[in-house]
Amino acid sequence: MKHLKLKVLPQALLSTLGMGVAATLAFAPVAIAQTTGTNIKPATQKVEKIEVTGSNIKRVDSETAAPIQVITREEIARSGKTTVTELLRSLPTNAGGGLNDITGANSFSSGASTVSLRGLGSAATLVLLNGRRIAPFGPADPNFGQSAATNLDALPLDVVDRVEILKDGASAIYGSEAIAGVVNIILRKDFSGVLVGGNFSINKDSEYQIKRATATLGYGDLAQDRYNVFVNYERFERETVTANAVENYVLRPELRDAAAYQTYRRFTSSFSGNYARGLYDSVTGAATIIALLPAASQPATCNPGAVKISGICRWDNVDRFDVVPKSNRDSLFARGSYDFNANLSGSVEAGFNRSATYYRGNPQVYGDFGTWYSSTQQRLVNLQEFLPVGHPNNPFTTPIIYRHRFTEVGNGDRETVAEATRVLATLKGTNANIDWETGLLYTKNTAKVTQFNQIRASVLSNAIRQGTYNFFSPSTGAVKPADIRIDTKDNADSSFAIFDAKASTEVFQTANGPVGLAVGFEHRKEERQATPDAEKLKGEVVGFGAAFAEGSRKVNSFFGELNIPLFKDAEMQLAARTDGYSDCG
Repeated sequence: MKHLKLKVLPQALLSTLGMGVAATLAFAPVAIAQTTGTNIKPATQKVEKIEVTGSNIKRVDSETAAPIQVITREEIARSGKTTVTELLRSLPTNAGGGLNDITGANSFSSGASTVSLRGLGSAATLVLLNGRRIAPFGPADPNFGQSAATNLDALPLDVVDRVEILKDGASAIYGSEAIAGVVNIILRKDFSGVLVGGNFSINKDSEYQIKRATATLGYGDLAQDRYNVFVNYERFERETVTANAVENYVLRPELRDAAAYQTYRRFTSSFSGNYARGLYDSVTGAATIIALLPAASQPATCNPGAVKISGICRWDNVDRFDVVPKSNRDSLFARGSYDFNANLSGSVEAGFNRSATYYRGNPQVYGDFGTWYSSTQQRLVNLQEFLPVGHPNNPFTTPIIYRHRFTEVGNGDRETVAEATRVLATLKGTNANIDWETGLLYTKNTAKVTQFNQIRASVLSNAIRQGTYNFFSPSTGAVKPADIRIDTKDNADSSFAIFDAKASTEVFQTANGPVGLAVGFEHRKEERQATPDAEKLKGEVVGFGAAFAEGSRKVNSFFGELNIPLFKDAEMQLAARTDGYSDCG
């Protein structure tokens, strides 16, 4: 299957899980230099061929048939961006559908940031590092197809040489992950000397504080010494920004100070004793609150952490809501290169990144809650949703519904600690007009997510039925807050082990330029394991589901590409790829 298009129109590459073929016609301006006289001879100079994202054919001209956007190191420095995530987030091509570590407190993949080209989602956008794949973020995220997303927060910015963005589908070149496009982050190949730097940013009200420090040390000159070794360390710190701190930016003073806003930013029905008129269906277990009772019918004192406004106990959710969570990151990258001779060179590079993101949360609110899923029991479970007659907090002769904010248990904070490891060894050379390269890569991501101060379902439900948990005075009941408190720990990791080899050459010359050919092979072993807390799997943690995964597979890929110059200023690209998966064919 083929198609032919002008470069002024978007390029499209056919993509399937099995095989993709594409043809593209491109028009590019050509500059011609002319001299007079017959005795002038051009200087002899070795012309280095390069590989551009969107093609496996090495060439002198960086202009290809694919629509490529290149962000250079100088442009990155001028932008003032401090992370790869921040840099890519500002691009118009990065549309909705990606993850964000700032707003991802309640997602399955909290602590990760991704890129989503053309709004097609992170799983459809292939992110490469030096032209090779990166193991996806460990936790399995079933929302919006994010289970194969690359965490940009694990990539260092200081050693980035340039970023190449292919803004069109490229599945025939790279595989089905490149439906939306490709982001290729290319790191420095060498560095000599010592470079120490950093930056600090903050707004006029001392909010949005970011600190970043970097140091790079390198030795050796490839041109003279035939070797180079350098190492880079980067430290990134981002401080918490609370919703209270930014009210001045999002609300006009008259709205911010209005009594209505100060009242309704604080939630009711969060403490036992805030009696409300409601409906309860003892058959279905459904409970619906209709309205609060008058202030005179409310309790005289509020539970700790609540504020009484107009006679009603209210909890301020905004006080512990962070618009920017606290985050710390450490990155270490090292690379060594050696030129064996003019036609053979090798390199080894290794990188490690550790990030910790802390999301503050409010104490949990439960009661007329509903249901959640127990993976172990394979059914929906629910909390005891009403206080029976005779319960110490039920003064009525009928069961009553309840809703309680468990301030006595603690704040529902979350911490995500992610680590990324990458080791790559490559060998490349030129023989008989054939440019070839082979590499061996291992990349791994791990994540540990801790959710603090959750509620143990069976213990609380039994205590409510038996009247042994006192909501008004939790420390006096037979069942104490410590008995129902639980911290959950989810673990996940993913890894790629990859061997690849590819070669390109000029098949023959035409009047309009050389016909280029590239062929290649990749063998990839993928492993993935996401293990939620065992209590979550049993449905024991109130209101929380679990996403889990375990398995491995092998992928063998064969690909080829042909570049044909049709005219002086037009070329056609043909590409084909087939991927064989050990688990699905």
